[in-house]
Amino acid sequence: MKTKKKTFNSKLFLWITLVLGFCLLSGTIVLDLNAAQSGQNLKDILKQLTTYKQGQNDEIILKFNNYIRKHRKSPESRAVCEEELLFFLDSDATLEAKMEACRHLRIIGSEKSVPVLEKKLLKKETTDMARYAMEKIPAISAEKALLNALSKTRGEIRLGLISSLGQRKVAAAVTPLGMLIHGSDVESSLAAVTALGWIATPEAVEVLAETLSKSTGNIKAQTASSLLKCAEKFQLQEHQKKAAEIYDALLSADIPASLHRAAGRGKILTSGAKAGLMILDILKSGDKEMYTPAIGMISDDFDDSSLKAVCDILPELPAENQVQLLTVLSRFQRSEVLSVVKEAVKSQEKRVRIAALEALGSLGDASLVNFLSLYAAESTGVEQSNARNSLGNLKGEGVDQAVLVGLEKNTDSQIRNELIRCIEERRIKEGQPVLFAIIRDGEPENRIQAIKALKVLADLSDLSRIINIMLEAKTEREQDELIVTIVAVAGKNREQYNRGAAVVEMLSEVKDVKGRAALYRTLGKIGDDSTLTVLRRALAEKNEDIRDAAVRALSEWPTLTARDDVFRIAKVSDNPTHQVLTLRAYIRMIEMEEFRLPEAAVESLKAALKIARRSEEKKAVLGILPKFACRDALELAESMLEDKDVMSEAQAAVDMIKARFEK
Repeated sequence: MKTKKKTFNSKLFLWITLVLGFCLLSGTIVLDLNAAQSGQNLKDILKQLTTYKQGQNDEIILKFNNYIRKHRKSPESRAVCEEELLFFLDSDATLEAKMEACRHLRIIGSEKSVPVLEKKLLKKETTDMARYAMEKIPAISAEKALLNALSKTRGEIRLGLISSLGQRKVAAAVTPLGMLIHGSDVESSLAAVTALGWIATPEAVEVLAETLSKSTGNIKAQTASSLLKCAEKFQLQEHQKKAAEIYDALLSADIPASLHRAAGRGKILTSGAKAGLMILDILKSGDKEMYTPAIGMISDDFDDSSLKAVCDILPELPAENQVQLLTVLSRFQRSEVLSVVKEAVKSQEKRVRIAALEALGSLGDASLVNFLSLYAAESTGVEQSNARNSLGNLKGEGVDQAVLVGLEKNTDSQIRNELIRCIEERRIKEGQPVLFAIIRDGEPENRIQAIKALKVLADLSDLSRIINIMLEAKTEREQDELIVTIVAVAGKNREQYNRGAAVVEMLSEVKDVKGRAALYRTLGKIGDDSTLTVLRRALAEKNEDIRDAAVRALSEWPTLTARDDVFRIAKVSDNPTHQVLTLRAYIRMIEMEEFRLPEAAVESLKAALKIARRSEEKKAVLGILPKFACRDALELAESMLEDKDVMSEAQAAVDMIKARFEK
């Protein structure tokens, strides 16, 4: 029994294997497991695709694409798909649907597709889809079909065929395309010249070279462009001599400047070891059209040891090319380059000076500190800006030290200002003691610049010292600048509610009114909410100057935390200045709450209007009212239309609120 069962199983296995093999060879088993499970096969999908219109039912396109993608890996599956698609092309399906089929025939199509597609080449409605597929089908018969159709067509169909022959790089098309170039159909001539550039065989180059010598206008320009394409192909194939011959022909032809420059660049690229000499010859030749490509290739063909010859040519070039060359030279770190660039700063051409100054930032070292600081001090505008930037960007050892030494030795306040600015720009920490010394004993202009630099260089440990300097400031301008610096340094404290601590601590030590007033003003600009109680107490002091300083500090508060404080002052103060300052601060703080419930914001603005004594504050309210557009805001704006002092502002607010409603 066991023997018989084994024999039966062996026969069954052999029978199944033969059947499966036959089915696979005949192409009847091509569905994958997913398709079988979903009940979808290519015929079903194509049936659904029959009525497809562009942009409609893209789901079926996705199914179609996925199916073909899954079944194009094996020759057997590809063949079955191709057969179904060819049958579909001869159906009554829409043109859009057939185009989708041709997209896949372009990839899976074989010689079998050519006869079906060839019939569609000469029909206006189907020629594009047929050409699209045939451009990639790897059968020689496809090339022959395109060539045969070429002589039977005119107009747009012929233009399309010419393009396809070029895309396929059909070498056999060179002669018929050459015959089209000199015909009466200009569009066909241009298309043929373009296609020959894609084909790029020696025979195509021969036809194009002859055309270049005989043609004019657009035909000549397109011919030159196609020859450039041929030369580039030869270069990639290491046929440098052939490429160079094409470039020579182009350089001697009367063609557009852009093509002439491209040919010059190509000629240099094919020159090998002689490229550097050729670049120098071009720069000395007077052929200005060639300067740009030649200069652009200096970095590839020159090194530090051979660069002097290029530097010597710089002053002889037109200004625009000097600018270009200066940019290239800035990449080389050589003393002779630095020398020639520094000399270019003296040029009579402003654009050359600007480019040279910019280049010095990349090339320069410590030796340029004095030169650039002097130039920055004596110049204005872009030149001053470039000199400052280059001074800040100088690299190498000793630059920072040279800045500090220059500051110590120079007596000219303008130059010293530039060096102080440089200390800030370069963040030279060692310069901090120098800055403090200048603030104490320097010229007024230098003191201001040093104070500004401390905003960057000082840290929290310097805060008390800066506060003391502020209290002893020589002028009101210096005191104001020092307050700004204190605010900047205090802002470096990550503990937001401790930023005003140093100022509060100093308040306990300072007795004179002027100093205390300055400290209160400083607190107002820092905006540390924990110090609000200090300012509130100051409001109750007897000294009028102290109260004034406290009011001004609250009016400058950078957040809305002090909103209730300023409103209270605005509401009860009999000091017109204080009333205006605090009311304006209140309006500003309302505006800061951009995500506040609009109705609540409008109520606050109504309260502001009730105590507003001048039209300026009413206008300020109307100016921000549209930001809180709501029915209440509209009613408030409309209620002010009768006020002659703010009538136009009220109308503008009404219009803006209504416009926001419409959105």
